[in-house]
Amino acid sequence: DARTPEEYAAAHPAGALHVPLDGQYASWVGTLVRPEDPIVLLSTRDRAEEATMRLARVGYDRIVGRLEPDAGSWPARLPVASLACQPVLEAVRPGRRVLDVRRGPEWGSGHIEGAVHVPLAELSRRWPELDPDADWVVVCASGFRSAIAASLLERAGLPKVTLGQGGMDAWRQGRGAGGMPA
Repeated sequence: DARTPEEYAAAHPAGALHVPLDGQYASWVGTLVRPEDPIVLLSTRDRAEEATMRLARVGYDRIVGRLEPDAGSWPARLPVASLACQPVLEAVRPGRRVLDVRRGPEWGSGHIEGAVHVPLAELSRRWPELDPDADWVVVCASGFRSAIAASLLERAGLPKVTLGQGGMDAWRQGRGAGGMPA
């Protein structure tokens, strides 16, 4: 699913991997998908060619199907799921665990007190370390990587996952440096 995080959160094929087209799209697909894996691409009609071309440039040419919500090819054909999505300042609250998927140096520059750190590049192998019964809020710097991470956790079967919109950028802006030990 190459659409925006908001479009993904509202409705997506159950079990879809979400990597937004804006940002480091091909790089994250390359980290999370093997080049030999067949891909069914979900994108809006106006961005399907761009998504396909960006994947092909890095050796991902096994596009076996395309779904376009604006062309009616989805969601009628597949089971639909959704993801909770809240501004990070509302999402982080007592009773919820925070998963920070930023890289090590970003984490070291400050993080939400009590957060669990698993960089996105490691999450597909380290998700079993997370409490499957916890109510997780996923954060990164701005929301791009956390959207990818939330889709990985959904695919892994964690039932309570919320995307913390705005990420640490919004957290710092709204809270200052409070709650962020280095």
